[in-house]
Amino acid sequence: MLRGGHALQVANRALLSAHLKSSSRGGASTPDPAHVKTLQTLKMVEERAVERIESAVAERGVRFRPSLLLPALQCSSAVIGSMLSLFSANVSDAYQTGVKTAISDYYNDQIREIYEKQPEEVALKELFKTTRDEELAFVDANSLDGMSPDPAAAEHPAAMFAKTSSKLLVQVVKTL
Repeated sequence: MLRGGHALQVANRALLSAHLKSSSRGGASTPDPAHVKTLQTLKMVEERAVERIESAVAERGVRFRPSLLLPALQCSSAVIGSMLSLFSANVSDAYQTGVKTAISDYYNDQIREIYEKQPEEVALKELFKTTRDEELAFVDANSLDGMSPDPAAAEHPAAMFAKTSSKLLVQVVKTL
């Protein structure tokens, strides 16, 4: 359970880092300073989530099995993040909305599974709830002026692609 959440958060952190780096160099369009600030704040949310998961792993005395998956995720996310700077802020916002939706869906599924199969795992359930709520709080707080100002943003092709590819990523992580 922790491995999938960790992979999603690390991938999105790499995507945001690359997007911000590419935006600072200038993409196809001049980046809006407010949009860049929103992305920086979102990156901090991702960093806190990664730290939270890594500290939970350390506290539990478990470790992720060695895999080339995480470096591959970071590399592919960096490529996507760099490419997002070539598009408008609306496409970037829609993509991030899709990723955030997929991440919160993942955590909701994990919370349900804990309730059903491992109700004694209160700490793990709370970790997932906290991380999910922080993800959703960010999107909600920025929905009026930054992230997905259009209610139809969740139906934007970039959002749909991001959500689907993020959910596929979770399945790959579970399998490998």
